[in-house]
Formats: sequence, structure tokens, C-alpha cells
Amino acid sequence: MLPKILWHISLREENSEWEAEYINMIIKHFERKFNEKYVKILDLGCGNGRLHPFLKNFGYDIVGVELNEELIKEAKQKNPNVKYIQKDMREIDFKEEFDVVLSWFTSLFYFSDKENREMIKRINRALRKGGLFILDHAVWSGRLEKRASFIDENSYVILETHEIKKPWWMIYQKIYEKRDKTLIYITETSKRVYLYEVEELIQMLENEGFEVLEVFRRNSINRHRGEGGATFVARKVS
Repeated sequence: MLPKILWHISLREENSEWEAEYINMIIKHFERKFNEKYVKILDLGCGNGRLHPFLKNFGYDIVGVELNEELIKEAKQKNPNVKYIQKDMREIDFKEEFDVVLSWFTSLFYFSDKENREMIKRINRALRKGGLFILDHAVWSGRLEKRASFIDENSYVILETHEIKKPWWMIYQKIYEKRDKTLIYITETSKRVYLYEVEELIQMLENEGFEVLEVFRRNSINRHRGEGGATFVARKVS
């Protein structure tokens, strides 16, 4: 249960539905633009597969990759018609097998700059020529800020602290369980995400054989709890 809390505890089903609709809209737009058909999706860092029922309804064939055993187990129970692979995303070894690679909800850059760039190379290899890479991620916005938030959700309360120390976005959590009117301390967790500037990510993608088609930017966005975010849409050209 606890690993799921980190990113998914406050996500309602309707959030997943409209996010899947947004992803489908992007794919369909570029199908029309390039006269292509994009059907097979590799979802990296797919978590508990929350997007997959909706993407399946749009007719996509999905393979989900997730390292966390608990989340993979939940995904398989919820989506028995989706193929799931428990694997570190840094070790994917597909070759031109997918029409689309999806990385959603800031799921990709948890590693060093060198490892992150190697992942982009592996993603490129996983796509067939002309395939799409859809990357939705927090990006560096130029603000240095430390703040705390209090999340009250169902049976849990989370005290969450965010700190930006370029290039890292640090997230610290103290998790409590609600029992009657008492909060019982359970554990502490932490994560860090490597933040790139938009221009850095564009250059990284172009260096690895992608043409960046669109970058949809936004300022501070609540669902990422970060300093800003962007959705990058890139096409494999080499």
C-alpha cells in the first residue's frame, strides 16, 4: 500500500480518464498529420496502470513497465488484458517494437544526467521509425523555493515537504494513518527528480534522433506538485 501513496493517493478516477483522453487526442492529431497509425504503446513507469482501462477503450495495445512489485501486482489485477513487465526502466531492451512510448506524470528522470540520457537512447531504440515519444514531466522554472503541504486523503495523512536544489527536486514525506481521531506515524519516504530546463530536454531529444513536434508548457501545476511542467511530443526520425 505505502509505495502507492507517494504519487497516486490523491488521484481520482476521473483524473485518469481525462488524462487518457488528452493522450489520445495528441496521438490522433499526429496520426492525421503524418498519415500514420499508432496502436502499440509502451508505458514506462506505469505505476498501477491507472490510465490503461481508458487507453484500452480507445483501442490501444499497451505494454506497461514498472519496477515496484506492489504496483505491478495491482495493475495486473485491475487490467488483466494488459501486458506488464516488472523491470527497471533503465534496462529496457526493446528494438523498434512500439508506435508510441509514453512517460506520464513525472515518471522518468529519477537518476543521474548520464543515466537519464541513456534512457532516451533506449526509448529511441524501442520505437519504430516515425514513432512518437510523449513525455509529461516537471521542468525547471527558475524558482528556488522550499515549501510544505498537508495532504488528508482517506485513511492517511501525509506531511510533504518540497525543496528545489538545482538540478534536483526533493520530495520528503511523513506518512500517518488515521485511526479514529488519532494519527499513527507509519514511515518516512523521500524521492528526488532531476529537473531539466525545457530547452535542455529539447536538445537532449534532438541529439538522440528525435524531432520535437510540440511542447505544451504550463506554470506551477498541482498534480505534479512541482515548479512547473510540460508535455513534450517528439517523433523518431533516426
